[in-house]
Amino acid sequence: MGLFGRDDDGGKTLVFMGGSETVLGFAATAKRRKRVLGIALVAGLVVAGVAGFGVTRYLKATATRRIVDSYGSLSRCLLGEPLAQGERASTRFRALQLDSLTLGENKRAAGAVWPDRCAVHAHALAEGLLGADALKEKAPNLAAEAKTLAETLEKKDAYWQAPSAALDAMFGSAGSAGLVLVSKPEVEAPPAPKAVLSLDSLPRDSRSWGAAFTRGAASLSSLHFERHASNTVRIVVTDAKAGTATLCTVTDARAACAPLAKAVSEAEPNGVRLLGTASAEAGALVFAARGKGGAFRAGGERVSQREALGGYVDKNGFLAVLEAPRDTRGVRLPLDADMTGFIATLEAEISLLTVDGARSANHRLNLRGSEIVGAQLLWGHVVVVGSNRDGLSLASATADARGPITFQPIGELAGAKPSAGAASADAEGLITGCSATGAVAVRVATANSRSPSGASGAKDFIALRNKNAWSAPFALPRTGGLLSCHGSEASVTRVDSGASTLDAVVSHSRCDAAGCRESRVALTELLAGEVGLAPAGPLFAVGLADKLLVVWQAAQRGGLRMRLGAPESIAKAEDVVLFDDLLEKAAVSARSTLLEVRLVAAETFTLVLLGTSEGVRALRISADGKVTPVTT
Repeated sequence: MGLFGRDDDGGKTLVFMGGSETVLGFAATAKRRKRVLGIALVAGLVVAGVAGFGVTRYLKATATRRIVDSYGSLSRCLLGEPLAQGERASTRFRALQLDSLTLGENKRAAGAVWPDRCAVHAHALAEGLLGADALKEKAPNLAAEAKTLAETLEKKDAYWQAPSAALDAMFGSAGSAGLVLVSKPEVEAPPAPKAVLSLDSLPRDSRSWGAAFTRGAASLSSLHFERHASNTVRIVVTDAKAGTATLCTVTDARAACAPLAKAVSEAEPNGVRLLGTASAEAGALVFAARGKGGAFRAGGERVSQREALGGYVDKNGFLAVLEAPRDTRGVRLPLDADMTGFIATLEAEISLLTVDGARSANHRLNLRGSEIVGAQLLWGHVVVVGSNRDGLSLASATADARGPITFQPIGELAGAKPSAGAASADAEGLITGCSATGAVAVRVATANSRSPSGASGAKDFIALRNKNAWSAPFALPRTGGLLSCHGSEASVTRVDSGASTLDAVVSHSRCDAAGCRESRVALTELLAGEVGLAPAGPLFAVGLADKLLVVWQAAQRGGLRMRLGAPESIAKAEDVVLFDDLLEKAAVSARSTLLEVRLVAAETFTLVLLGTSEGVRALRISADGKVTPVTT
């Protein structure tokens, strides 16, 4: 038998071997006994020394193994797969945190959950490092950093914490010390993080939608949208300082931007607007000086000199411009006054200019026995609200260059009367519309859309044109909200914030020729008690196809989120993180990169506009929930 030690290279070294001879008696001479005792004493000292050396080496190896095991376990538990070259621990944690926040406190299991369960490995690492003198020389703060991380992770709300500094410090020190990361498959890892868009992943070059015409933290106020929704979103981007304007067109498949002719913007650079409508294949009409400067084709050709209310262009080139009232003294009625300023007297007129190839005509629009309260041109349909002794009524005619314009009644707006609080011409408007593959809808706001529902005279009406016939107009349950069309239906979606953000309620009405069906969902139902995901700002909602889309920025660390689902069951739909507003330049920021949000409705997609610290960006959300950045 023998005692072996182990060399640094792993080989065995014989430390001590005992004899196997048998002692037959005590007849040996004293000299031999003395010599034997001396040898035994020396051998004992050798055994003791070698045994102590072996124990020390064993203890050091055990301590090292504990450090390596706890470090591997912590990395596996907290971050999952090993970090890629150049990847920070804090950015991996942030990606995992967004998923964990979706669970919320009430939905998290009562047992060990991420990242709470990882604290035990961080504590084990900190304790193991206390006696690791060699590592102290290379990373003197590693033990303290591991302890700080452990204390952060074991807090009750660890999944809400922002431990970026502690994570990067500890994992950075471990890397500097050359600590080996061993695989620990037996340790439960978090689910792989989902890919989430951020400023880092959105396109930045000059071809990117927005990058060519916004600088720095540009405001969404420089973007002006078509007043009436279709499946093509057109946006004018103005740069008052440069005196230029750009027209961008976004569909469900592509986007393109082009500068507008100088003639359009020279009168008032910030006043270029899209007041009209156009078929999907046609170029839009643009209006100078908020309509006061007349109408132009996008290429710069002026088609109307007079103040304009709206217009229409079809795919064959036919266009029509609805020109503003003007009395016999030549004084124009102001467009920026209340819509009741459009009431026509016997001395006033509204005219329709039509151009079809070489043929052009100017038509005077009037309703017998009625005063014209307001008019709009929606995809070739001239829609007029008239006022008489009995109240308000709605009528329509087809824009045509070949003959007189003949109005047909759509129906009475029961119980509605003109109000001094009507929406201004440059706001949402008295008459707005939307178009889809199977219908055109018109909404009439007879009072200010900001008036509370149920207030005297505060009513909105809607009528749909389907199969060449208009439905009778009927009152909507509420005023205001975003109007959109899909198939043969229209939807109106409104968010009421209440006394506080948590009191917000989303009202969604789906309307067809037979009437409207309203669904309402409170924010508290959407959050299901998870107040930690409550909006840090406004709640946004819009109809998308036959679904309801809700978007909000969740608290300080929850990212920009959305819910998409059937209106009746959206409270049960899962959150989807649209945008991580804390990730910038491959690092987790303490401040949000998101400054503003706006939703723009279309038939088969919704455009989400993001005002960020690097300018305006856009996301396209399709009806199936797919999210893609918009690029040109």
